[in-house]
Amino acid sequence: MANIIWRPNPGPQIEYLASPAYEVLFGGRRGGGKSETSLADATRYVHHPRFAGIAFRQTYPELEQLIERSHKFYGGIGGSWNGTARTWRFPSGATIKFRHLKDANAYRQYLGHEYQWKLLS
Repeated sequence: MANIIWRPNPGPQIEYLASPAYEVLFGGRRGGGKSETSLADATRYVHHPRFAGIAFRQTYPELEQLIERSHKFYGGIGGSWNGTARTWRFPSGATIKFRHLKDANAYRQYLGHEYQWKLLS
């Protein structure tokens, strides 16, 4: 029997995960489960060797909270965490990076990079 570590709540979380859309906008107040739903969404793709995901937060303290949550999802499915690089690597070769955008121009260092999944929160 599978060990279930998380279930989406009825409503927006299920709608997001069931959406066939290329991009999903998920808004609402703090504590609504947006970040966890997005972290769960990425687990669908980590078996693809060329999958590259990236999660952004505005500040490093906010990023730390997201990283802590990611351990619940990715450690249990074979992900290996590199704290120095702030990157999860999966047995397939897939990666998910965690970065913060410390100023208005920080996004420029990611121009031209190829990511199949992005979390901007």
